[in-house]
Amino acid sequence: MGAAVGKKPTRLAKSEPYIKCAACKLAANEAWLQVAQKAAELPAGTLGELAIDEVLDGICDPDDNGGEWMTHIDVVQKEVSDILTLENKGELGECRRECNTIAHACRAVFDEHREDMTEMLYKNYRHSEKKLSGEKFVSRICTKLSKFCPGKKPPKGFQHRDENWMPIVDADGYKMRKMQHALNKHAKTGGGQPVQFLDPMGPGMLDAGDEDL
Repeated sequence: MGAAVGKKPTRLAKSEPYIKCAACKLAANEAWLQVAQKAAELPAGTLGELAIDEVLDGICDPDDNGGEWMTHIDVVQKEVSDILTLENKGELGECRRECNTIAHACRAVFDEHREDMTEMLYKNYRHSEKKLSGEKFVSRICTKLSKFCPGKKPPKGFQHRDENWMPIVDADGYKMRKMQHALNKHAKTGGGQPVQFLDPMGPGMLDAGDEDL
């Protein structure tokens, strides 16, 4: 799979199998929260499937407003052989290898089960007395549908090669990436040509280096 316009390709962290459950839970919870926010902005009972699908479209894309949550996350393993946890740093960060690995796990769920998620959420908001809770929604997506949970434990002796989480270091570059992404997203839906005004090998496209993590 080729890299998106303006983004250099990134290999996944070798820890990817051991964070899939946690990544799924965070992504599904974001979907729940962001759809709830969208519903609150509209007159009661008017949230449609298209509006829900538009929200879900950005959840797994760290360059999209809906996917910024992934840049907050740091993958942590306290000791060799321990389970890996996803810790929220509480602010925007550079999306490098760990962030892209979380995005990959997120897309694996959303690409396959997006229709189910949209239908579930739509039915929930059609009724004034909602039957779903955020907890039940996350469980259905990550345990019942994707079966990403319960998570896979690292084998004995496995050590995650940590990538230091970094806050945004180039505010102007970040704004340019966001603008470029928004333009290309609009071009994709409108049948236009993609644009690239960032050097994919430049400082605005930080990566973790060439070593495998």
